[in-house]
Amino acid sequence: MIIIFLAFQLSICSGCGDDDSAARANRASIREIELAGPVAEPEAELSGLAWYDDNLVLLPQYPDRFASTTYGALFYIPKHEIFSVIDADTGSPLTPQSIDLHVADLSGLISGFDGFESIMFVGQSVYMTIEASSPSMRGYIISGTISADLSGIFLDISTLQEIPLGGAVPNASDESITYAGGKLLTFYEANGANISQAPVANVLSVNLEPETPLSFPAIEYRVTDATKADDEGFFWIINYMYPGDEADYRPSVDAFSDISGVIPEPSGRVERFIELRYTVHGIVPTGRRPIDLVLENDDISRNWEGIAQLDERGFILVTDKFPKTMLAFVQMPSH
Repeated sequence: MIIIFLAFQLSICSGCGDDDSAARANRASIREIELAGPVAEPEAELSGLAWYDDNLVLLPQYPDRFASTTYGALFYIPKHEIFSVIDADTGSPLTPQSIDLHVADLSGLISGFDGFESIMFVGQSVYMTIEASSPSMRGYIISGTISADLSGIFLDISTLQEIPLGGAVPNASDESITYAGGKLLTFYEANGANISQAPVANVLSVNLEPETPLSFPAIEYRVTDATKADDEGFFWIINYMYPGDEADYRPSVDAFSDISGVIPEPSGRVERFIELRYTVHGIVPTGRRPIDLVLENDDISRNWEGIAQLDERGFILVTDKFPKTMLAFVQMPSH
């Protein structure tokens, strides 16, 4: 069984009288709803989200764990079902439907194949990034098509190509992908000042032809996924930090904490979204206040791996298996 979290308005706390209220000031509050089916199991290890028309597609890191007669499977939830949960508050479980994935056995083609990390749709074209860890960390991108009825995704192995990584952090690759200005952009997971003095976004055409990289802001902690950009180039990223990763990510001064209005978390946990904008000159912060999430008790970190915007209502998030498989809805704040 999987739990979807629905986060509603930001709870603004003025003059709170207890530690718990103060810790939650300016953070998004959360409630739970159940999902059922195979994607609810921890082995789903979900790693990305993207919209195909009005269907939210969920990407397992290892789709072959759900193999039938094909290589594996992805899953999807129609948007109207998500709205029914949000608006009706019925508490009824949702069961994501499967999409057959057709592709050669990538573990036999990529040394150290470590699964799929992100997904994006442009029309009926689909793009996915891949991580590999042998003999060193490497990243790849591959494209294909999705059938109009969502019965199958067909990846074209001839499009598989390596993409340069922005550092050598263990277990880090380009885990985020977006589509902006008619281009595909992928982002390295580690972009802090102590990791790279000049982080960049990889840029590719829709035919996966590499183009000149664009500058990317120095963002401390991890960048784990991005929404699709709107017509003006605005999009959001997940910014996440698990305290146990400090030795690898070596965080410097957090440039976004001064505008967040959130009381610092003593354990060092960070779970938030940051708004960025695509321009032809580079990716830039918009200056909008980050959206920080209410944190779990007992120092539990939720490893958010996927994000997709739900119209103007807010965002859908997904974790991998830490601390368990979870989806979340976060309402768009009014500021």
